[in-house]
Amino acid sequence: MNHRKGKERAGMGLIALILLVTSVFVLMTAGAGDLLNTSLHQASRAQSNRRTSYCSYAIMQRALDKLSSNVPSSLLYSVDPAESGTWSEDPELIYTLTIYNNYNGTFSNPAPDGRFVPPYMVYIKVKSDYRDYPGRYTSTLFSKAYVGGQASNFAVVGTEKVTIENSVVDAWYVKKTGAGHTLTKSSVGRVVTNSVRPNYLNIGGTSNVDANVFWGPYGAPTVLNVTLPAVINAARTQQAAPSPTRVPRFHPPMNPGVGAQPPQTFTTTPGGPLTPGNYKSLTVVGPGTTLNLTSGEYYFADNITITNATLAIPGVTGAAPCDIYVGKSFTAVNSKINWANTLKTIAPDPPADLSLQATLGPRTLRLFYVGSGAPNFKDCQLTATNSTMSLHAAGKAMKVDLLDGTILWGGLKGFEINLKNSELHYHRVAADT
Repeated sequence: MNHRKGKERAGMGLIALILLVTSVFVLMTAGAGDLLNTSLHQASRAQSNRRTSYCSYAIMQRALDKLSSNVPSSLLYSVDPAESGTWSEDPELIYTLTIYNNYNGTFSNPAPDGRFVPPYMVYIKVKSDYRDYPGRYTSTLFSKAYVGGQASNFAVVGTEKVTIENSVVDAWYVKKTGAGHTLTKSSVGRVVTNSVRPNYLNIGGTSNVDANVFWGPYGAPTVLNVTLPAVINAARTQQAAPSPTRVPRFHPPMNPGVGAQPPQTFTTTPGGPLTPGNYKSLTVVGPGTTLNLTSGEYYFADNITITNATLAIPGVTGAAPCDIYVGKSFTAVNSKINWANTLKTIAPDPPADLSLQATLGPRTLRLFYVGSGAPNFKDCQLTATNSTMSLHAAGKAMKVDLLDGTILWGGLKGFEINLKNSELHYHRVAADT
């Protein structure tokens, strides 16, 4: 009897153990289900947030593309009141785009949300959402972008070091006098470094600077180092700037790895005209070789080298300039670059047509340094040795060396600027402010 009862107790214990294990398994399964549901919910929410973020980025990029294309007509592009619509790439998403553009300095600050928009800048705001779930997965982006202004009022801008050695820097404009025109000195030219480091604006040797001189905001006067007999016109301003001078970051107008035509080399005259397009590099070698370009956009992913030769742009106008996007370097040695569109000439060149140059001049040729298009590109160089040039050049990574008798009419905005035994004459036109 006792043996039988023992078996019954053992059987009941086994059933209890099975029930216990089963209940634990059920609880574990239920917990795993809850965890799985939570994970799926979080993944779904993250995916939804990513979708609205992609939408905001896409609309922002579209606005930036429009601001950077078809210059100058696009510089005043604005969307206020806001533009709303459905994102074509994902019809479940809607967006709102607002643009407050102060390129020409006439915007009535601040923007409705209290943000200040400096001159030459545009404030862009994008909000994206699901049409059916407003407010649940909202993504909002803000950006202040810098557009244009690569030339106005500046002979030299270096975000870092500026060195002027045995050189001349001044500014000029064409003044209408009755039925004629005269070339007149201007006080508007500026030499600027954004640096606040001592001796990062050096003027030495026999240099003569007839332009306003500025260094970085809150920087001490020791940023400016003038070594006699070098002089700055006593009537010009010498002080810390109220705000930094921005140098724009330009983007390649074309993909450097897709569709680029092979290196272009010209060694005889006439050369070209070379039509606007996407090229690997450009080499023009003389003596006596002349290459003609036209109005439009050129992109050279690597280097441009002009040696003992002429680069000309006949028939170009300020309204339809020749824009060259430079991937790495532009080098001129014993050469003439767009020299027909300058204010002063050197014998035996013919005299400049001042009535024409009143609105043209260096803006007929613009160099935009874009690197490879990567976020942190470097090693962008403009070097001119014993050359005469009429152009404006700009780029965040651009380093400049004007050397050994080079004469430049135009302006420079880049990273570091070095003038040695050279002349830089800023050409002011009516559009400058």
